[in-house]
Order: sequence, then C-alpha cells, then structure tokens
Amino acid sequence: MKRTLIILLVFLAAVVVVVTAKFYLDARQGNTLFIYNVTASAALGGKPGVEIEVYSPRAFPTGSSSPVLQIGSKVYTVSNFKNGDPHTLIFTLTPDEFANTVNESLITVHYEPDTQGHWDFGFLEKNWTTGQRK
Repeated sequence: MKRTLIILLVFLAAVVVVVTAKFYLDARQGNTLFIYNVTASAALGGKPGVEIEVYSPRAFPTGSSSPVLQIGSKVYTVSNFKNGDPHTLIFTLTPDEFANTVNESLITVHYEPDTQGHWDFGFLEKNWTTGQRK
C-alpha cells in the first residue's frame, strides 16, 4: 500500500512537471503554432498534406540556411514563409509523416547549419488540428 502511494505520487509529480514545462515553453516566448489539413498542397505537388504554421515574435532568419521543424526525434524541412513574413513559417508534412508523429513530442525550429537560433513551440497535441485549408 505504501509503495503504491509513493509510485502514484511520483507519477503525479512527473505529470505536473510535464504540464508546467509545456505551458512555460509556450507562454515564455510568445511562440504560437497552428495545424491545418490541406486538400492540395503546392509544396507537395498538389497532393493532400498537413501544414504546421509556426509564429514567433522573434523573426526567423531569411538567409541561406534552411529552417528545420523538429517534432521529437523527427525532422521536417519542407517550408516557406507565410506571405513573406519573417515571423511566420509554414512547414508541410505528408499525411503519413504527420500520422507518424508522437503526441506530447517537443516541437522546435532551428536552422541547418544550427547556428542561427532555436525556437520552442511546446509539445505536440494532434488534436490541435484547427481545420481545413484549401
């Protein structure tokens, strides 16, 4: 009984730490993230896809380095700036790539080579998909 209570308390403490970190990462920098299903993505040659739109008050570099979206251990590089806005990047994944992401994975953006900064976007919740873009 005592051991079960200790295990339960440790588990609850871990949940509190993860939830707190999740909201701290999101709110601390003002970064936001939106997920859309698209019926025909130009980045995927007109095929369906999933767009992950990331916004940061700190502009993303527009130089020769390539932006990388990292969800857990997976990286995605198909991206463009939304209407030329250096604060908003849209990454495009295939439906299979998105299906293979893992809920609660840390989401970050960095550049290759990794010398131009790092942006945190909290943890993935697949149910954040906000709708359909055409």
